[in-house]
Amino acid sequence: MAKAKSKPAKTKSAFEPQVHVRMYRQGLGDCFLLRFETEKDQFFTVMIDCGIYKASPDSSRIMNEIVDDIDETTEGHIDVLVSTHEHWDHISGFSQALPRFEKLEIDQVWQAWTEDPKSALANKLRTKYEGAKAKLVGLMNDANRSLGATPSPALDEAFSVMGFFGIDKHGDEAGPYDAIKTLMKSKHPKYFMPGEVEELGDTGVKAFILGPPANEDILKKQDIAKGDAYEKEKTAFFDGFESMLGAVESGMEGNAVTDFDNRPFDRRREIPLEVARRSEFFQTLYAFDSEHPEWFRSIEDLAFDTLGNLALRMDNYINNTSLVIAFRLPSGQVLLFPGDAQGGNWKSWADPEKPLAFEDEKTNARELLANTVLYKVGHHGSHNATPRTYGLELMTHPDLRAFVPVDAAIATAARYGEMPLHAIMDALGKKPGGAVFRSDDDAKKAPSDVFLFSKKMLSIKTSPEGKYFDRPMYCETSFDLN
Repeated sequence: MAKAKSKPAKTKSAFEPQVHVRMYRQGLGDCFLLRFETEKDQFFTVMIDCGIYKASPDSSRIMNEIVDDIDETTEGHIDVLVSTHEHWDHISGFSQALPRFEKLEIDQVWQAWTEDPKSALANKLRTKYEGAKAKLVGLMNDANRSLGATPSPALDEAFSVMGFFGIDKHGDEAGPYDAIKTLMKSKHPKYFMPGEVEELGDTGVKAFILGPPANEDILKKQDIAKGDAYEKEKTAFFDGFESMLGAVESGMEGNAVTDFDNRPFDRRREIPLEVARRSEFFQTLYAFDSEHPEWFRSIEDLAFDTLGNLALRMDNYINNTSLVIAFRLPSGQVLLFPGDAQGGNWKSWADPEKPLAFEDEKTNARELLANTVLYKVGHHGSHNATPRTYGLELMTHPDLRAFVPVDAAIATAARYGEMPLHAIMDALGKKPGGAVFRSDDDAKKAPSDVFLFSKKMLSIKTSPEGKYFDRPMYCETSFDLN
């Protein structure tokens, strides 16, 4: 393959090939650039994801600035573009900066088998998922229209979760998603199954495909068992809700769904909300103010809570389809990029009893974990995306470093609970290497011998009401290849 030229991030007196891993700092979202040196000033480039959470202020301008930097760094050429899964905070940039991506020279696009149009199982799952998502979004939009200007915190929470799908109260993602899929199909896509190994040109680097599992039942297993997980200190809005999944989840399970109305009573027996608001009986016994002692009697909010739970289940399901890649350097060290893989995905390849084996390479997933020197922390550090017993505790390399693409201020505003999870951050900090950088960290406090920062600045803010501030566009760390 052709090699893109770029200035190395770090100069040495004698040439030693390195890999430079760059994490962009757009906020709540993933965008990484890996540059593997083949010869002095010659690079094999791998880009992994390009997105930002939809509710982030000024998101389109931010992502265009980042893609401009990638274009400049790679001189318009990317050897491999990896799209781990279809959440907006991983792919929005492909739409927001579409004209730039159309001009980039991209040799290959890598995606999981779940995107393969020739896979019968992928097509079956995609049909279920698209139908369930359309029904859920329809119910949420109907509820939003029926409420009008009346506030509903629970419905707002459901829309907040669906922001990971590019959906909000003002519209959905249909057009942008179609454009992204068309872009990917035009760039020579390759679809990977767990157990496959791919060489990166003449770099000596091999990409080991760990997930997602090619098993529908395992894909549905999203949570990590309590004994295998790091514990939460805080709870998210949705943590207390259970089941009540109705016909939408039935759609994901494959059962036929012909009609579903989220209302608890037949329409003919309803009292319109505007009429109830004027009734002394309802004003006294039920009220419409969240501070009223009888607020808990609101059946409508219970129904909207159910929508939120469904949105969260769908969000976790798509996370579990993440393409998981371990890049093994010629030195034997590993760079682990799990996307947003959840518990079922992780356990399918890191199971203590039977880890995924690569017989031709005489290694397995647990050995790859033991040699991991860079961990891209899954799903912004959330509780169900980094297992303890079959995940972080197996990463025993003394030089382990971690990148955490997160913006806690945005996550807090969206009421996602601990993101990143304190226990995960503490465990990473106690590792022998102990070099951890969050994308929302203060660059001045990061160890300068491990992390380098862009001189270019990003002007961002973490809420519509907040003020703009500048942060270095990216953080970069490097490893010797040999």
